[in-house]
Amino acid sequence: MHYTIPKDCCHDHGKRNKFIPVLLLIIFAGWLLFAFMNSSSQDFKVGTVEEIVNEGYSNETELELYSQELKVTTGPGALSKDLNYEFFGNNVKQMSVKEGQKVVIDDRFDSQITDKYRLLSLVLAMLIFIAVAVVFGGIEAVYSLVGLAFSTIVLIEIVLRGLLNGWPALLVTVLGASLIAIFSIYLAHGVKKRTTVSVVAIIATMVISVILTVFLVDIAHLFGLGSEDAFYLVTDPNNVINLRGILMAGIIIGTLGVLDDITTSQAAAIDEISKANPSLDSKELYKRGVSIGKEHISSLINTLFLAYAGASLPLLIVFVKSDIPAWVLVNNELIAEEIIRTVVGSTALVLAVPITTFLASRYLRASSK
Repeated sequence: MHYTIPKDCCHDHGKRNKFIPVLLLIIFAGWLLFAFMNSSSQDFKVGTVEEIVNEGYSNETELELYSQELKVTTGPGALSKDLNYEFFGNNVKQMSVKEGQKVVIDDRFDSQITDKYRLLSLVLAMLIFIAVAVVFGGIEAVYSLVGLAFSTIVLIEIVLRGLLNGWPALLVTVLGASLIAIFSIYLAHGVKKRTTVSVVAIIATMVISVILTVFLVDIAHLFGLGSEDAFYLVTDPNNVINLRGILMAGIIIGTLGVLDDITTSQAAAIDEISKANPSLDSKELYKRGVSIGKEHISSLINTLFLAYAGASLPLLIVFVKSDIPAWVLVNNELIAEEIIRTVVGSTALVLAVPITTFLASRYLRASSK
């Protein structure tokens, strides 16, 4: 028997107003501008290097402190200041500043250069990404960008502020992750039955991930002290943050990022197979869906590992150069945290396939009858 794919199988009948994502992006831009203005301070300024007065190593060894004495101005009509810019290392050409380059000046104590100014470069990078996404992705990419903007707001205004206020880390994170999953996925993929399957699968897998995270963090005796940033929080006298809670929150948020891809593609695959061959029952749909999912899993697990390894590459290089035994390195809390993070993300990725396939094979198959 010959089956044909229904003409409407690949189209979303729900027409989207093209002005809605533009309006939402404008609202996000306004929120971002307000956040920047609200956090501005007269203690920090952007200056321009007018002249390099003197530079060189302060010690005989070329791996010691390197110092540049600079003449810097903070704008038209402003007086020039003689400031020092100091750093460690032997990559002088890459780390030093040049005449005409912009720098960040901290006036809270003695005026000092804290960093190079790079915000305009970051804006340019974002604009390149947005332009490429819109040109090749069309209106769907615009909706995805709106979802990304929403995710940013949720992470800052709900998750981060909740953690700063000492709220239960897991509760705040699950709430924020659920909002991101529901809003972003429906916005990016439309209000469709297979999108609903994807959202339910994400939430179900995320619940399992939370249980697994709590269990593994506990048996591995992790306390969230594996990074240098954690020590800043520990030494803050006003700190009410549970570092272990932050660690678990980070693992869960990272897991959410990999679940979006696998659940939406898996639900879409089952939906298309069902429409192409309506005679297939739920059991056969599940079997074929899992077969597709296995191919997806094998590639994504490797991708997940490489993403974590790439983010920790400088640290890995330091460890490889050291004379510390391998088992001691792996036992280190910083490495242990990354291992647990990778294990939870990879486990969630694997479980998302049968969960999504099971839900899709039954819900989408039943709804097509």
